[in-house]
Amino acid sequence: MRRLFLLGVLLTLSLHLYRTGIPMLTTERVNDASHMRDKIAAAVASTGYILPEAPPPEWLRFPLPPATREVKVLTHAGLPLSAENDVEKRYWYRLRCRIENVDGHPLADFRYHHYAGLTFFREPETGEVIAPRFYLDSGIVPADGKIMPVHFDNFPGLLSNDGTSEASFSEAAFISFRLEWKDPSIHDALIRVYTKEKVSERKLGYLWRRLSPVEKAYLAKGNVYPPDFMTGKEKYHVLHHMWQPLGPLGVETVDYVKRQLYILKDIEGDPVQEAPIPPQGFLVDRRHRGIVPLPEGGGRIRLDILGIGDNGETNGAPGGDLRLRWFGAASTDRGAADISWSGDGAVFERMFEGGLIH
Repeated sequence: MRRLFLLGVLLTLSLHLYRTGIPMLTTERVNDASHMRDKIAAAVASTGYILPEAPPPEWLRFPLPPATREVKVLTHAGLPLSAENDVEKRYWYRLRCRIENVDGHPLADFRYHHYAGLTFFREPETGEVIAPRFYLDSGIVPADGKIMPVHFDNFPGLLSNDGTSEASFSEAAFISFRLEWKDPSIHDALIRVYTKEKVSERKLGYLWRRLSPVEKAYLAKGNVYPPDFMTGKEKYHVLHHMWQPLGPLGVETVDYVKRQLYILKDIEGDPVQEAPIPPQGFLVDRRHRGIVPLPEGGGRIRLDILGIGDNGETNGAPGGDLRLRWFGAASTDRGAADISWSGDGAVFERMFEGGLIH
């Protein structure tokens, strides 16, 4: 009787949840949540900030530590889910940057042009296609990152506030960014800004212990032996200047919007290529000509000719004609040959003296 009553309560509760529209936890949603937890556990989270767009003329401002000489800027365009269907497509955007003094006067004003694309990897055992980075908001796909080093010494001849004297970059107090233009398909752009921090010897011990094995191996890849055998001096050199993230000026949601970017730590497999990789050699067509330098003593030269279709495929490519010219050392040393080949390709062999084949 108790079992029947309990069953009745469960059925009543299920009907109530269905009728009131409260979402019920299904097996599919449990699996999706479990898969997302596994992805997050295998990734490193990094905080980025959404670039304001122009107009209006708003800036995302980052305070600079004293005596900053360079910063590293990483941007990721946010693409729609439909972009995953065409990994060969590129999306352009333009970033504007200003270096300012403490009064907000621009010491330098410049622009960078970037293109956004997507790279996926294929897991060698299962064949699963893996995205190396993701947002928890599944409606936006982060594109490949674009690294932009900004060296302050590259901007000489700066004017002070009154425009009468040259300003020094020791006066730099802020670096500001905004998204000046983007492809209509780009949803937004995320930015991360880093500056070098000099690490004292006192901190080196615990900083090295905090690194993961993957991070230690990456820092030690310039050595001939693994990280476990690195001396204290070698650890000091790899950690002496570390890139530290900068946070923007202002209040969150009022002056800036932040978003977590998740990047998979260990990725195995090769990048997924939509278009086939052309065979080894060089491409020639009606607009692009190839030049092959020949040894000074000359010899028998063999050319393997293979037609490449518009889609990059070699199978079924149409045949064609190739005009070959030879230029020797003297102005009178000239030669020519016409080569015809079918879609299956052709082989051309001939003795040549030193010079160039065009």
